[in-house]
Amino acid sequence: MPLLTDPDSAFIRTERGVAFAMREGSTRQACLVTMEALQDMRTKYHADALETSEEEVFQARRPEIEAIARAKFDRGDLSDDGMVEVRAADIS
Repeated sequence: MPLLTDPDSAFIRTERGVAFAMREGSTRQACLVTMEALQDMRTKYHADALETSEEEVFQARRPEIEAIARAKFDRGDLSDDGMVEVRAADIS
């Protein structure tokens, strides 16, 4: 079953990045996009990069971030703790 957007999922900024959840059926999957990935996206996509927070980048780029997380999940590319991590190297 594919990993899908969880419409009830909030996101939380952590020291490592922005944590969010997606769903595989009724199972919730923990995901994280790293601070470095968000900073790279901010520089790449936002003209006002210095004034754009990581949370704003996450909200603006969430569909792309979730697509990357979905592809990693489908490949079984999970961290040791079972989380899907979207890193700077994953951003094209």
